Amino acid sequence: MEYSLASEGAFCLITGEVGSGKTTLIRHLLQGIDQTITVGLISNTSLHFGRLLQWICMSFGLSTTART
Repeated sequence: MEYSLASEGAFCLITGEVGSGKTTLIRHLLQGIDQTITVGLISNTSLHFGRLLQWICMSFGLSTTART
C-alpha cells in the first residue's frame, strides 16, 4: 500500500478473510500519510457493483447523478 501511494498508483485493492486486519492496516496507513494526498476509501461493499462508480465519486467528494 505504501508503494502504491509513493508511486502514485491509481488503484490499490486490499482483500482477505474476515478478521485478517485489512481495516486496521488501512487505518494505520491513512493516519501516517501526507495530508496533501487524496485517498478514496470504499469499504463494506455489497453485491451491487453497478453502483461502484457512485461509491468512488462519493469517496472523493464528487457529485453524481444516480442512474438505476
